[in-house]
Amino acid sequence: MEHISTYQKWEAGELTLLGSFQTTIFQAFRLAGSDNKERLCKAFPYWFSDEPNRNTVSSEHTAEVLKQLTDSLVSEIRKYLDETDHLEFHQGVNISYANEEMKKIERINNHYMIVTSDNNFGQLFSHDIDDPAAIAIQDLLWILRQIESEKGR
Repeated sequence: MEHISTYQKWEAGELTLLGSFQTTIFQAFRLAGSDNKERLCKAFPYWFSDEPNRNTVSSEHTAEVLKQLTDSLVSEIRKYLDETDHLEFHQGVNISYANEEMKKIERINNHYMIVTSDNNFGQLFSHDIDDPAAIAIQDLLWILRQIESEKGR
């Protein structure tokens, strides 16, 4: 009997009710280059391996892979921002860790900051794009998709 990975089932549309973290990792895998795909396969063998006997990995290894993925996404976003200096968002999406809608990214004191608006009172906040406590991988993926959309215009 042929065994297929959880990711392959998700890609084929057989799995739809996955958690947002797992869905985000799958979306990142879809966009990743071969090096990052290999890292994700090692960090999450249960999701990406088509072998029936999958090995487990340490949480330290998984944390390192997620950090490398985050660094890679931030690097791609910075490349675009270095050319344009800012990015405005045309659709409202909340950042993952707060009840704040992302409005734009702009350079403030040589740092790229995501400017957000509080959904309750409209107060503006800014979060450094490099701050993993404020900006999650799924936020970075969404920003990268917006950049790809901007490039397509």
